[in-house]
Amino acid sequence: MQDKIVAGVNSHDLLAIGWPKELTGSLKGIPAAYLTGFILGKKAKEKKISEAILDLGLYRNVKKSRLYAVLKGAIESGLKIPHDPAALPEMKKIINEKVAKAFEKVKGAIK
Repeated sequence: MQDKIVAGVNSHDLLAIGWPKELTGSLKGIPAAYLTGFILGKKAKEKKISEAILDLGLYRNVKKSRLYAVLKGAIESGLKIPHDPAALPEMKKIINEKVAKAFEKVKGAIK
């Protein structure tokens, strides 16, 4: 059985909804990862998908990393994904002073 991609997104999509160009170097950071997951969750919900399974593939399983920030964003958008809450980064690590305004602006723009 083959995998089927139903919804996809990457961090560059943040630029189209207001992520400041001066923060483009931070598209690989934890705040961008969280928002990317949040967008992915919203897209999945639009397609009537309410549950998912995390498959990290060959990526290293490092708790509280960017991969788990994506997971946290997807969960907080409304998707049900089995996970260990201890693996998710805390919000104080996701939102720092440097990105706080941009983070709120972009999160508010995500429908």
